[in-house]
Amino acid sequence: MGWFSKILDKLRGDRPPPDEPPEAPAEESPFQALLEAEGPSPLEAGAEEEVDAFQFGPQRMPRSTVGLFYPSGGIFLLRHPEDNRAGLITQLGGGLEGLRPVAGDWNGDGLHGVGLYEPNLSVFALREGMGGGESNHQFQFGTGGAGWLPLVGDWDGDGIYGVGLYNPANSAFYLTNGFDGGDAQIAFLFGPPNEGWLPLAGDWDGDGIHTPALYQPATGLFLLRNRLCDGWDVDEEFTFGPVGPSMQPVAGDWEGCGRWSVGVYDPEEGEFHLRLLGDGGSSKQFSFGPRGVPAWPFSAVWI
Repeated sequence: MGWFSKILDKLRGDRPPPDEPPEAPAEESPFQALLEAEGPSPLEAGAEEEVDAFQFGPQRMPRSTVGLFYPSGGIFLLRHPEDNRAGLITQLGGGLEGLRPVAGDWNGDGLHGVGLYEPNLSVFALREGMGGGESNHQFQFGTGGAGWLPLVGDWDGDGIYGVGLYNPANSAFYLTNGFDGGDAQIAFLFGPPNEGWLPLAGDWDGDGIHTPALYQPATGLFLLRNRLCDGWDVDEEFTFGPVGPSMQPVAGDWEGCGRWSVGVYDPEEGEFHLRLLGDGGSSKQFSFGPRGVPAWPFSAVWI
């Protein structure tokens, strides 16, 4: 049994395993290489010296790394920040259609935990960490079944992330800092409605507060804003990455400089394109995860 299979067994705990599907040819399983991979798991401390050798220098901030969420199995696959291997795999909410991943620092410890948004009921389930187990926070926020899209960020600069929702019909953002649900604590309009925009958030200016952005897959256009208030004006506007209806945006501090930037995930090619700030807006491109498998991208600081 490979280390990936061992991790899934551990994450399931005492829960009965699901009914076994008919055995499929190996080439038809996008996770087959992981399932059969022998040797130590990336989660086992000290398994291999090179896995655990990554340390932050005294002047270096933690960097965001990308991940992919596979709804069919509830699998979160995270890339190691130093290279292209799968550095961490965890599981939450497998088998439910329509789930969208989120990740954030839900308790202020400096590291991110995973989470899910269920759109039909507009429910968030957040776990404080990357290990196994149930969610630590579960609450209803916003309007279910309305096509609203989730985003997360540190809206008040206290080091703890909150959640938010974007309504494409009127380009309204609804944000909250707590985990109790209820009404939005911050609400504003930003950007043109009904034009295929996708929301994201990040600390674009390095002030410790996350603010919204919009991405239009058809054109590759990003609109970044450094304020949480009504308005049509933007602080930064540019095009980046491949274009097409299947492209998905992602944001993170890719360089550990305290400022966030954007990226684009191309699901058809299984490629990430990250925009870097420290080298004149250059990009970093790499493949990650199985190609052709439905997945949602996200970013996290987990090491």
